[in-house]
Amino acid sequence: MTRARLAHFDASHRGHDFVRWLLIASNHWFVRKGLRVVSFAFRFVGGIASLMLVSLVSGCGGVKAPVEKLVNASGVIKLDGKPAEAVRIRFTPINETKTVGDAWAVTKEDGSFTVTHWSNKEGVTPGSYQITFSKLVKQDGTPLGANDSPALVQAKEVIAPQWSNPEPDQRIAVTRRVDIPESGKTDIQFSIASAKK
Repeated sequence: MTRARLAHFDASHRGHDFVRWLLIASNHWFVRKGLRVVSFAFRFVGGIASLMLVSLVSGCGGVKAPVEKLVNASGVIKLDGKPAEAVRIRFTPINETKTVGDAWAVTKEDGSFTVTHWSNKEGVTPGSYQITFSKLVKQDGTPLGANDSPALVQAKEVIAPQWSNPEPDQRIAVTRRVDIPESGKTDIQFSIASAKK
């Protein structure tokens, strides 16, 4: 075979190899794309199925939040030995008390109060609570009006930090704990002090 023919044969051979490589590469590319398309299709169908399932569950009523058992809780607060009026009381659940929010109360003229659940229903979930007391007044000592903003009128706290601090140390926290049994508790009593002037 002459040199010209050898060169032509070698070029043709390399050309066939290049075409073969191109076909193989193209095949792999299409396979990968095909797998991606199939994978996307499965994910898409799965998403649609999930949405249908959620819609079905919602149509059947969905998942409802657990209903908390409420019991009566009430008592009397004294400030400097006298019935404390207009004192706001917050009951913050501690330990393993099964509720999702704080309960609250506001004392009447005689210092008595009835606890209200976070859902605005009368009562409280049985368990342990840390109590925080608060009574805000204007700078001149007069009570806040219904439309007064504590920040705008620069309201001040009447009750001593021992009772009004929402994050007391462990020693003080013990004195502000109240346990509400399954039968309720209607004799809650605290004697608190005013802040030093």
